[in-house]
Amino acid sequence: MLSNSGLETRALHDSTNLIRTLYQISAGHHLGFERQVLKMLTLGCNIFDMEVGIVAHIEDDRYTVLHLNCTDGIDLKIGDVFNLGDTYCAKTIKNSNPVTIEHAEKSGLRNHPAHEVFQLKSYIGAPLIVKGRVFGTLNFSSRSSKKTPFTDQETDAIQLMAMWIGSEFDRIEDQRLLQSAYEELQAVEAKFRLAIEASPSAMIMTDSDGRIVYINELAEQMFGYEESELLSKSIEILVPENLRATHTKERLRYKQTPSARPMTSRNNLIARRKNGEIFPVEIGLNPINTPDGSLVLCAVQDITKRKHYEKTILTQAEKLKIANQQLAELATKDSLTNVANRRSMMSHFEIMLARASRNEQPISVIMADIDNFKTYNDAYGHPAGDDVLRTVCDAIIRVARRSDIVARYGGEEFVILLPDTDSRGAGQIAERCRETIECQSEINQPITASFGVSTIVIANPPNTTLTNIAKRLIAEADRALYLSKEGGKNKVTHYTELEEKR
Repeated sequence: MLSNSGLETRALHDSTNLIRTLYQISAGHHLGFERQVLKMLTLGCNIFDMEVGIVAHIEDDRYTVLHLNCTDGIDLKIGDVFNLGDTYCAKTIKNSNPVTIEHAEKSGLRNHPAHEVFQLKSYIGAPLIVKGRVFGTLNFSSRSSKKTPFTDQETDAIQLMAMWIGSEFDRIEDQRLLQSAYEELQAVEAKFRLAIEASPSAMIMTDSDGRIVYINELAEQMFGYEESELLSKSIEILVPENLRATHTKERLRYKQTPSARPMTSRNNLIARRKNGEIFPVEIGLNPINTPDGSLVLCAVQDITKRKHYEKTILTQAEKLKIANQQLAELATKDSLTNVANRRSMMSHFEIMLARASRNEQPISVIMADIDNFKTYNDAYGHPAGDDVLRTVCDAIIRVARRSDIVARYGGEEFVILLPDTDSRGAGQIAERCRETIECQSEINQPITASFGVSTIVIANPPNTTLTNIAKRLIAEADRALYLSKEGGKNKVTHYTELEEKR
């Protein structure tokens, strides 16, 4: 329990100490996720004066205990599975917000299975959102009633905990996908090298500047060099001295318009071995684009031989290219809507802010949220919900200008970054987006979205960091969006309207 860390339970109720403690736990990545979650659950048991703290995964009607902290004598363990309806968490999932129960009997829950079977009299729980969907719950419960009502501070605390745990599950899933893509890339690279080694041709790979980065064993035998003698050397080392200047010009010309060139004997090409011997060769060239730059795969054969494995190598080269593209896109794009993800959007945002500061130009942010999306999902299912997300995103893209950045911020929320756009212009774009979405007719029921807009003109130099400015603009747009929701939804609100109401 946190008493071992020197923090008294009473002190934890102090807002400053509570936020500091939550930050210390969430920042302690060296501890590992398992220990961080255990510390979070232990903290929650102290804050809420509860006996049990659980991180649960919920799928259909199955409630599975993933992480657990409880006092001695309670028969619970990680991996236990319960019927969701037998837990108070069913109320949390249905409510989509934190649920508190100080006294089950007084709350009309005397006959609820959680009270009748498990003797749980008090409870506080919040939903865990992962990838924009309900993943499970963070919940705390006790066999004794809570002596005092849950405070707003305690409700805020469990929301903060749930947000952090949900974001960590998000991060872990992203890491898993990236690792999977990286392993696929490594596997393709390994197969690619095996294909090169299996080829009956001498194979040489060069970078965009003509430096040798790889040769197979047949190339070593053909030219009489060890691989270590050729790596990072110019490809011209394998060309007769009197032809090197001409070869360099041809290579630079090829670099301007690279394309696959099958082997041919019509040019009577000549190569040079380490011992100075020259011999006729055929050369086949294939460009390979990677995130690290362009490579050229050169197949070299004696003029009397033919290339039998070119097709296999080209296939592996294409797979290598695709694997690299998938790896790059996975890190920057939302897989469902194919627009920028949140991480990529923040990178673009700071670049835009820097440019806006240099020119002292306005920059605006639009935040859009699909109205009643959960109701739509519940009525038609997640596949239909995914179709709505794509449809709304396509509508926003049609309105957005070429210079704007459209990103999926999370769940059913989208963000549009508008460079060199004042509040009036941003409001007009948001209104066109709203009208375009409202006019969609290819879905099961009318779909609308609410919008929040914020605008700033940044001084040169700015009076704070670009990261802080980005966070402020997003927060203002989010508050304006909330006002649109409160005002009946399917509306556009600029943050200045909130300022005018104060």
